[in-house]
Amino acid sequence: MWIPRRALLLLALSILVARAAEAALDCTSPFTYKGQTRYFGACNTLTGPAALAWTYDPADSTLKVAFLGQAASPMGWVGWGINLGSRPVMVGTNALIGFRTQDRSYVDTYKLTTDIQAGAQLTPGTLDVSVLDKAVEITGTTVTIFATIQLRPNQTKINHVWNRGSKTIGVSPLQHGLSPEDRSGVGVIDLSTRSVIDTEPPHQSLKQSHGALNAVGWGIFLPLGMMTARYARPFSEKVWFYVHISLQSLGLLLGSIGWLIGLRLGSYSKGIVHDVHRNIGIAIFSFACLQVFGVAFRPNKEHKLRLYWNAYHHSIGYLMLILIFTNIYKGLEILQPKRRWHNAYTGFVVLAAIVSFILEILTWIIYFKRKKNAEKETFANGGKVQMGSSSSSFPA
Repeated sequence: MWIPRRALLLLALSILVARAAEAALDCTSPFTYKGQTRYFGACNTLTGPAALAWTYDPADSTLKVAFLGQAASPMGWVGWGINLGSRPVMVGTNALIGFRTQDRSYVDTYKLTTDIQAGAQLTPGTLDVSVLDKAVEITGTTVTIFATIQLRPNQTKINHVWNRGSKTIGVSPLQHGLSPEDRSGVGVIDLSTRSVIDTEPPHQSLKQSHGALNAVGWGIFLPLGMMTARYARPFSEKVWFYVHISLQSLGLLLGSIGWLIGLRLGSYSKGIVHDVHRNIGIAIFSFACLQVFGVAFRPNKEHKLRLYWNAYHHSIGYLMLILIFTNIYKGLEILQPKRRWHNAYTGFVVLAAIVSFILEILTWIIYFKRKKNAEKETFANGGKVQMGSSSSSFPA
């Protein structure tokens, strides 16, 4: 296929521009401000994409930094800050945020509080650290923040946080995205070794525990318990019931613990709400409690209400199954673990579906066979149904 030379030139130029933009966000080139080169003692490339350079003077405990980041849009913002607490988290961060207003490039200091995380407007404010000077240079969507910060004496490690957004209103940057990538800009600067230590996002181990417990409890044990109740009855009179109750109880225990951890995670991140995932989780837990109460008030087999109780019990169970599978995949989208965990759970769902399909066919075969035998016995006994014969209503 013939391609015009002009199109080839434009394609090559776009590739060169893209590569140049990527190169501008690493530590291979010196930093410049108003045409003058600025050198620093250490530099590290960060995720974002972003880069951080700094020089630390232990004599007076001052830190000169240059943070280079890519705004999410031409009118977006880039921020970097340090947290004097024990962990590199958003709340408590003393931030420098740079962006472009209608008439100039702008940088100021912002204190990130729990109110800001909950959605309050972010405005310039006083920090817990002393910023001796600050400046910003913006080219396109590339924002470079320069600052000199007064640190505590003998401070060798600094928790730092960075992020970017797509819009500002006046001098108020609007909230950044809430994807895992948007919340991964955290780390620790080791001034003694001139290195940046990557750290996990806040409460990552708790998030993983929440996901694992819910996936195993709600997503594996409960479906297995339901399969036992549905398909093991033709082969045992009582064993299936005890296996069913055991699997359901274990699934309820693990799922409830995971659900409580989810509530705790919600209290840690009031400004980050996954409405669909949360609401489905609440519905699953509520239905699970209804099932427990339903078992406690289950009518006898001979009771006239038993038929209606069976319909209720089965309907809630199948509804829970749909909600459980939906919410686990919602959780995987939020947590974004390694791909093998997503594939492993999908493999379980597919395998369970195949086994259920095969067992469903066998169940109906057994049902019709028993029904036929029951009709033969009834005919042989002159039309009188034998009370001890196997029930023909099993698949219902």
